[in-house]
Parts: sequence; C-alpha cells; structure tokens
Amino acid sequence: MGRKITSISAYRNKKEKEEIQLQTALSVDMPQGLEQHLLQIPDRENSGNRRSRPWLGVAAALLMALTGYGMYPMLEQSNLFTSGSLIQDAIAHAGSQQAFIQGIDEAVTLQQVNMKLQPFGSQLAHLPGHVYYVNHCQFGKKTVFQMVLGNAQGQKVSVYIVPQSSSGEDMRVQGNVNGVQVPVNHASLVVLGEDEQEARAMSDKMKAAIEWHSI
Repeated sequence: MGRKITSISAYRNKKEKEEIQLQTALSVDMPQGLEQHLLQIPDRENSGNRRSRPWLGVAAALLMALTGYGMYPMLEQSNLFTSGSLIQDAIAHAGSQQAFIQGIDEAVTLQQVNMKLQPFGSQLAHLPGHVYYVNHCQFGKKTVFQMVLGNAQGQKVSVYIVPQSSSGEDMRVQGNVNGVQVPVNHASLVVLGEDEQEARAMSDKMKAAIEWHSI
C-alpha cells in the first residue's frame, strides 16, 4: 500500500516525480514511420512471417503513451497557467479540458469529493449540487482542487479551491464565462459559470458547505 498523502506539499512532490518519470519516457524519439510500420504488421503476419518481434510490445506501448498523452493536453498545458490571476488560470484550465469533460458524468459521491479535499485540509458537509467530475489539477506549481457540478438551472459550474490566500473578492468576465474569486480560510475559492449571479450563488453554497480542519 502506498504512503498516505496528508498535505499539499506531499501531494505536489508526488505529482512532480510522476511528471518527471512521464517526461523521461516521452523524451525517447520514435523511429520514423513507426506508426505506419505497426499498422502493417497484420499483413506481414498473414504472409507467413512468424518471427518473434519482442521490440514491438515496447514500441506499441510507447506509441499508445504518446497518443494518449496527446489526447489529454491539459496534463502538459496546466503547468503553463501562471497568469497572476486565479480566475484567468481557472478559465484557461477549463477551456483546455472542455472537450474531455463535456460528456462526463461520474455521479461523484460526497465521500469521493472529500477524499480529493483531504490534502487541502477541508471537507464538504453536503454536496451543493450534482457533481459530474472531481479531480486535482495544476495552476503552475499549485495543486488545485477542481469540481464540475450542476446548479439549480441545470447549468454546469466549475469550482476550484486554490491553496493561496486572497485579500478580497474578485470578479472577471471572459467571453461567456463569468468568474468569481473569494477568500476562504487560508485558500481561495474560484467559481466559473455562464452567469455572474449563478457563479456567486454557487460560491455562497460552497462556503456554506465547506468545513476546515488542520493538515
């Protein structure tokens, strides 16, 4: 059993080690034409060439890793979100993964949400809406809590808890996205919605539901 993560710093160190390992694996240059070569393998097998090719398993695994990595660009791009504004960072992150989470409904439970909140020293007493998706993400070097949930009008709202204190409330609009940032305990709560009023309403629901404890 892996070591239990009990703090943001421990979680960040773990993620940084995983990213270094992934980048090391992805730094290997692919042989030119490898993808086409792999696609032609069935035809060669059918022609009677049955020689063992142990390297194919490694090459195929590497190709799958590279392809999968390309399908989820937010894993790489998330490290670039350091605009100086937490709302802008949240909007950039939400935009990068829009296609990925658009049709997702993981029907997340309160227990699952609180497991993700544990490294932030907090938990929810209740869910403020139907939770479609919950995870951790990166704003630069900051490990951030992310949750996508539905409001009373059926609109999807993105919620972020950032382990960075803020002195006061902030509000920004970018396109059709309204972002609200409010200080909560030792962190900041950022809520993105289609409507400023709904973003503020979800912000109030989150503040009422969240409980803080030491980590």
